[in-house]
Amino acid sequence: MRLKLHFLIPAAILIAGCAPTPDDYPGEPNVYALITADSTHAHLMVGRTVSVADTLPVDTIVDTFWIDDSTFETWTYYQIPWNGTSNADVILESGGDNFTLTEHPDSQGYYFADITAPRAGQSWTLKVTYPEGEEISARTTIPGNFEITGPDNDTLTEDDTVRWTASDGARGYQVSILQWLTYEEEDTASVEFISWPLLVSADTLSVPLSDMGFSPMGDSVCIYIISLDTNAYDYKYYGENMWMVENIVDCMHIEGAWGVFGAGNVVRSKTFSMDTSAILPGQ
Repeated sequence: MRLKLHFLIPAAILIAGCAPTPDDYPGEPNVYALITADSTHAHLMVGRTVSVADTLPVDTIVDTFWIDDSTFETWTYYQIPWNGTSNADVILESGGDNFTLTEHPDSQGYYFADITAPRAGQSWTLKVTYPEGEEISARTTIPGNFEITGPDNDTLTEDDTVRWTASDGARGYQVSILQWLTYEEEDTASVEFISWPLLVSADTLSVPLSDMGFSPMGDSVCIYIISLDTNAYDYKYYGENMWMVENIVDCMHIEGAWGVFGAGNVVRSKTFSMDTSAILPGQ
């Protein structure tokens, strides 16, 4: 089953400043790519910016992904706005292996390939050549393996705290909660939802559930954490704090383009029980 996951930038269209965009603005290379440890699929987006703010072109991608709830692989699902580019040459390289990505036949600017599963500590290089001749490149390293160490109990409350070990090479972590709810009016069909993810820096290895707006409702819950390399963390940070960032290019880390080529490592907790007497929405 695939669950909706808001990843890297909150799902809202961020306006890139007040400067008008010329009608003949050609756009500049814009790339979105995230690879995760143990995933055997790569999904990348290649396109062009669609707006200009002052002299700085910025197109903020609203990135919505599907995440498989058993393997925790991420899958591109839908992006808006996106000015995709067809017929680009897109290559991923790692450890002497090269993988050429193919454009999805029904989605302009979306490229995919089966790859050798990335491993913790492994470096990957992205190379893109646009039809017009621009060449871009970026490099990322998969953060180290880590694990969730708490809570230790089997049932969660607002007083519990999520704890985890450090992930080598991680610049920060994104912590989310996945809850299963059952509604009588839906013939006891399970409904899943994911909390708004919380971004924390690398020196934070615990988060009280109360800080995430956790409410003990429903049937069961699990916690998942993504350790992010510098590229992914900085891009996420820019998305949440763009008004505080003086030099946007410092958050991109892609030579010759705007966007992100980042890496993550995902861990998931056991499934915790919930108090079945909790009040459910609609009751």
